[in-house]
Amino acid sequence: MKKVFISLFGLILSIGAWAQCPTEGTEAYPVPVDSSLLTINGARRADCDAYIKGSYNPLYIHRCGVPSNGYITPEWYYALLSESDISDSGYNFGIDGATELAQMLNKNGDPTSSSTDYNNEGYFFRGMYSYANKYYGSVSFRRDASSRFDKDYRWGNFWSAGLAWIISKENFFRSKWVDELKVKASIGSQGNDNIGNFLYADSYNIVNNNNSVAYQWLQKGTRDITWETNTNFNTGVEFSFFKSRLTGSVDYFYRKTTDMLFSLNTPPSVGYTSYYLNMGDMRNSGVEIVLGGDIIRTNDVTWILDLNISHIRNKVLALPAEIKTTEVEGHHGYVNEDASFVSKYKYFVAEGL
Repeated sequence: MKKVFISLFGLILSIGAWAQCPTEGTEAYPVPVDSSLLTINGARRADCDAYIKGSYNPLYIHRCGVPSNGYITPEWYYALLSESDISDSGYNFGIDGATELAQMLNKNGDPTSSSTDYNNEGYFFRGMYSYANKYYGSVSFRRDASSRFDKDYRWGNFWSAGLAWIISKENFFRSKWVDELKVKASIGSQGNDNIGNFLYADSYNIVNNNNSVAYQWLQKGTRDITWETNTNFNTGVEFSFFKSRLTGSVDYFYRKTTDMLFSLNTPPSVGYTSYYLNMGDMRNSGVEIVLGGDIIRTNDVTWILDLNISHIRNKVLALPAEIKTTEVEGHHGYVNEDASFVSKYKYFVAEGL
């Protein structure tokens, strides 16, 4: 990891880059023609990251003994993960420019090879402010891109905002047994691209049809799939009592997932078994209680007891009309019908459940 720090008029700028490209085995890529023999054994993985991050504190004020502090943090990042895995040999590609063993029409044994790239790029901004060490606020905005989506659907915008108030620092608050009492609330969104690569494009297997190229469906692509978005709202209190012998928090959370990324199964007779789409909305909400207490606290022995209790409710809010083909007890939804999958994991997804 290479880092450079620059400071100018209160702006601290951090520039960093990291790369790791280990290689095992040997690689030989001839220019493929019908008679080309390709023999490759090896594996390669490359991780590359770069970023520019700034931190600026233009809002520091100290009037009448009341401290006020603010920070602004912009950031740009770029990440690339490239992987390849290759073994065995074969000949007769049949397609100009092909270099993968799986694309050869005549294979020696059962060769395999693959290569893939995964790219992220984004811009990030965060601002934080505190007043009198008891009022706190923060906002953030980020714009991210993922190579797992088509170029027209690659970018997503996400944001957050939060507030906190330490009530126990107010002049009107009088309680000897309360060490700290804080009220907090936040709301924000984040993106999820946790699917495979290239699922926005149709892909095929190449097979030998009497020494000529033929194609079989491998994956049906969905060009307009995009980021799944999770919007979270949290509010609660944090406390510390009896000289920190009892600490904890009580939080309520509400999470709404929109444009859920989902693999929808299809009858094998169409040539492929599934495809990805952004399908519906879902809600998760609940309460979480965290308690920690010192049962015994002496100079020689400390016995701490921690307790965590959560109650969570999930509900499907919306599904596309075209997949709501089944009704169960008044709920309209979707049943997985993949014959290779149903017998073991058959399930029903519907609005209101």
